Amino acid sequence: MKILGVETQSSVKKKVSVMVPKDFVQDTISHKIAEFQKSAKVPGFRKGKVPESVIKSKFENDIKYEAELEVIDHTINSAIEESHIKAIGSPVIEKIDYTGDGDLTYTVVVENIPELEKVDFKAIELKKLPVPEVTEEQVQEALVKIQKRLGVLMPLEEQRPLRENDLASVKLTELDKQGKAGKVNDDLLWAVNEKLGKKFYDQIIGMLTGEKRKITVDAAKNVHFMIELKAIKYIKYPPIDDELAKTSGTYNSLDELKSALKKDIEEEIERINRLMYQDMIVAALLQRHPLELPGSLVKKELEHIATEDEELKRAYAMNNKQEIEERLKQIDTYIRIGLMTRIYFDAIGKQENVALSDDELKSEIAHIAHHNNETPEHITEKLNKDNSMETIKQHLVNEKVLDLIMKNAQLIEERKDK
Repeated sequence: MKILGVETQSSVKKKVSVMVPKDFVQDTISHKIAEFQKSAKVPGFRKGKVPESVIKSKFENDIKYEAELEVIDHTINSAIEESHIKAIGSPVIEKIDYTGDGDLTYTVVVENIPELEKVDFKAIELKKLPVPEVTEEQVQEALVKIQKRLGVLMPLEEQRPLRENDLASVKLTELDKQGKAGKVNDDLLWAVNEKLGKKFYDQIIGMLTGEKRKITVDAAKNVHFMIELKAIKYIKYPPIDDELAKTSGTYNSLDELKSALKKDIEEEIERINRLMYQDMIVAALLQRHPLELPGSLVKKELEHIATEDEELKRAYAMNNKQEIEERLKQIDTYIRIGLMTRIYFDAIGKQENVALSDDELKSEIAHIAHHNNETPEHITEKLNKDNSMETIKQHLVNEKVLDLIMKNAQLIEERKDK
């Protein structure tokens, strides 16, 4: 195989011309002829006993077509690699030239991640973001979230009718058209409100524990259920005190937990600010170094995120075309910013020889372990097992690149009107 030439069609698309020697092509054709001899069914001949001359005559075009595809399949990856192209997506065969007795040539178009020779990231002007003080109210909100997480479901001791906003433990039995019991759901927990469904809601309000009631969902279609109210329940929340602190983690007192929560909130504010600075940096770099993104990469990322996005799933379920379109645009923007960030930061990292030390990685793993109440060894094992270690490493390198850019940036204080 020989590379005849590499044509740059755009910053994200290249065309490679490839020549495969006739000896390799002829060997592939011979192999294909043998395959056809084994499987071809030709009247007048037993299967596997068809003469080569008959196979060539009857299946000439099919043999040539399959041989060409096999030759390309065996050489295309090497051709792209030898052309020093970081290909993404599926290559597209644009042209095949083979007369049947000589060399085979073909051209393939591939998309690639754009390579930035020199990125000027110095003296980027960034609007300085405020760093608000963490308030007692924010800490208290975090404590309430922990309190709710530790709530325990309890049966109501008071004997009273079922009311709105109760939690109802029910046994639900489907009834057939003759009123006979069918499928039974014996352990359902319902939040009694309008979201439950008005036809259910209206017919179960006022039930007493132990009571059974036949309800009708659709009289015209004869859809009925038997409902038994097994218990009225409530969530018992623990008091916000030292015991809650001990239960929620490795804290000895409420003050120690509050101090940790304050630190977590401060870290979250810093994280959000860093993401905002990152977006401002990408916007500035885009002005200095315009960047084209590979369409196949954007499409691949969009398809991946779209299948997981809950908002999009709800929009599709409701067949809300406007909401679907708006959400897809939001996801597309998010993807493009993320890809541009990756490309710019990778280029700057290589340009400035930004590297991650073993101690920095160990420190990050220890930080993750602390927040998850696990050991660093266990976190390391999990990251290696689910192939997430490289993602963590890449994130840490990106953070170092961001620090480098911020160090060289010009933070502009926002003017206040007097």
